[in-house]
Amino acid sequence: YIGAGVGVAALENHLKFSGEDVTNITPFEDNQTLLAVQGIAGLSVYLDSVTSVFFDYRYFTTTDVRALGGRFQTHTFNFGVNFLFDIS
Repeated sequence: YIGAGVGVAALENHLKFSGEDVTNITPFEDNQTLLAVQGIAGLSVYLDSVTSVFFDYRYFTTTDVRALGGRFQTHTFNFGVNFLFDIS
């Protein structure tokens, strides 16, 4: 399967430092709502009539984040088991 999506991401940054080596760094807090995009590619295989296993890759990115000076990006790999329950 493949998928794509466009939406918004609410990012909250709470950066605090402790220790002797970071006394010259200023902590900051920042909140932004940004445009976000996600792409998905995966595989799902049925083991029997009610059980399947899946594996997928997801790429997520946003527009520029002030605190980072660039985009926020993640690459994730997911796997799991799905069970079909017939409630009719």
